[in-house]
Amino acid sequence: MNLPPPLPRPRMHFDDVRPPADHEWAVWVLMPELQLWEAVALLCNIEPLSLPAEGAWPLAEMGTPASTFRDRFRVAVAHHSAGTLRCTPSRRGFYTDLRVSTGDFADWTRRMGWVLPAPLPGLWRPASANVGEVLSDRSTAPAPTPAQSDRVRELEAAEVQRRQSTSTKAQQAATARWAGLEQHKLRAMELANSKPFPSRAKAAEYARDNIEKKEGTNEFYSLQTVDGWLREGGWKKSQG
Repeated sequence: MNLPPPLPRPRMHFDDVRPPADHEWAVWVLMPELQLWEAVALLCNIEPLSLPAEGAWPLAEMGTPASTFRDRFRVAVAHHSAGTLRCTPSRRGFYTDLRVSTGDFADWTRRMGWVLPAPLPGLWRPASANVGEVLSDRSTAPAPTPAQSDRVRELEAAEVQRRQSTSTKAQQAATARWAGLEQHKLRAMELANSKPFPSRAKAAEYARDNIEKKEGTNEFYSLQTVDGWLREGGWKKSQG
């Protein structure tokens, strides 16, 4: 069976959110452990890799599957913090890095009164289930095919690549904003020193009116901000 390549998660929109396809369910049901957000997405019948980056989740439109996912993920995180849903945190401390066993997650959803989609309950057995039942189910569960194992590796590699890309872009954006801000501070001081002004307030007003817009926006800096730059830079009224 030829499996398509993993779907890259779009940046900031929900146009691609969809249920898992059959070949994707065939992989998810075999997972012994998932990231918590992935498990919640599957609970909501959403293919995890069809969701946008986590920074967009608060923007999900009310009444959509994405907003249900967002709300239930918040509930799941709250239960983890309260100790009623056992998750494994990462050293970075991000909630999106929390990992949960599928058995523990199935047990928690049962206590919450939430129903897992049809493909999951048979193999995502609650950790509190009877051991004999679990062993019986496992004895009849199909072993993963080589194609399914390859798909697992593809999904894991795609997620690692997505996180690396997100981290790199965030660092680049932060660096660009910081560099632009420092340039604007220097420019404000140059403008304030370009002619004599009777007060710092007048110098700041002149600099504000002639400085470039904020980096990446269509907004200008406030007079209070520019005046603060001049104060920090030690601007002095010309004695000439």
